[in-house]
Amino acid sequence: MPSHISPIVHCMHTLEKQRRLCSTPTERSFATNCNIGQYRDAKGVILLDILPQGQCINSSRYCSTLDILKEAIRRKRPGLLRRGVVLQHDNATPHSANLTQHWLQRYGWEILPQ
Repeated sequence: MPSHISPIVHCMHTLEKQRRLCSTPTERSFATNCNIGQYRDAKGVILLDILPQGQCINSSRYCSTLDILKEAIRRKRPGLLRRGVVLQHDNATPHSANLTQHWLQRYGWEILPQ
């Protein structure tokens, strides 16, 4: 990839069911939902963000995750922040909220149109 082109960072949130199996006869199996945010580029996963059970993604939480992602990019993909980050995410409410848009503008991250 030419050096003037920024790699794209993909954001994908999934709701996964995790099942805990019984280890003793007195315990019962249960399933829980877990929201996982995966941030990756062509080289692989940069950050996995696993939300605790019962928490949902809002714009404040998403911006906090973007702060963590920025540091993960600095550690795992040196130079990417200087070249510029292009983020691909959907138009979910936390992604398109004003708070998120201001965060993206402040750090100069671009959004790849869908």
